[in-house]
Amino acid sequence: MDWRDEYIKKLNEDVGEVKGDLRGLRADMKALGESLHAEIRSVENSLRAEIKAGETSLHNELNDFRRETRVFARWAFGFMITMVIGFLGVIRTGSGH
Repeated sequence: MDWRDEYIKKLNEDVGEVKGDLRGLRADMKALGESLHAEIRSVENSLRAEIKAGETSLHNELNDFRRETRVFARWAFGFMITMVIGFLGVIRTGSGH
């Protein structure tokens, strides 16, 4: 075997090593991509759950506010009716003298 044959043999070995390294890198990158995809899915699902919980909480708070507003409106209406009746009573008793 002359030096050219040895050089080509060594070159083929080196190319084979580089191909193997590239295959390994490709496999590593694929695994990393799958891992990142799974983590993104997990974060996305977590965010969706948090948003849903926030919407539910906001909905509950709005319902409570509506209930409180209705109670206050009834109380205020009753108070105004009582004031009008009281005022009319004062006028009526005052007009008799």
